[in-house]
Amino acid sequence: MNNAERIIAWVILIPCLKVLTYGDISNCVYGHRRAGQAVGAVIRANENDPDVPWWRVVNNEFRPAPARRDEATKLLKAEGYKFCGDTVHEMHRWQREDMPNALPIA
Repeated sequence: MNNAERIIAWVILIPCLKVLTYGDISNCVYGHRRAGQAVGAVIRANENDPDVPWWRVVNNEFRPAPARRDEATKLLKAEGYKFCGDTVHEMHRWQREDMPNALPIA
């Protein structure tokens, strides 16, 4: 499995009412948080795939990506996510200890 496939696999695994940041996924795939832009590029390339819940990935301030913020916010709210202004409530962060061991974490 290459890194792009691992990124998409992590996005697909994000359960409803949980979010990961681009940095969280970068840390899971690359072992550091500095590849968030690469994670974003892979997600954007796959955002039309109905199996990829791209809206569950937020920036480090817990805001949906600016390019599709309105659409992502609508999708998140439809799934029951709580917001503080334009920020997803931190209670929705998927904690590392709750993540499956199905995929290797770098």
